[in-house]
Amino acid sequence: MPHVTPKLPTHHDPKAMVAQSYLFDLRWQRDEVEAWLRAHGRNATLDLVGKHWRARQADPDLFKRDSFRTIKIADGIEIVVGKLK
Repeated sequence: MPHVTPKLPTHHDPKAMVAQSYLFDLRWQRDEVEAWLRAHGRNATLDLVGKHWRARQADPDLFKRDSFRTIKIADGIEIVVGKLK
């Protein structure tokens, strides 16, 4: 599994994968998602996108276009990571 930097670094390693969004499937209730995100020190602003709650951590325009990967980190939770420009 690639190394994932949880928050946007001020100086970044060009090889580091950085969290862009967290995705929670709809088995999770909104308040459960918000609590999980806060407990893990993440941005808890949510959007309902398709079959997921999305908590965007960083603007996708900050990332190299073809660098995004989605990784399952727990049951019903995925993280979208990418490399910063």
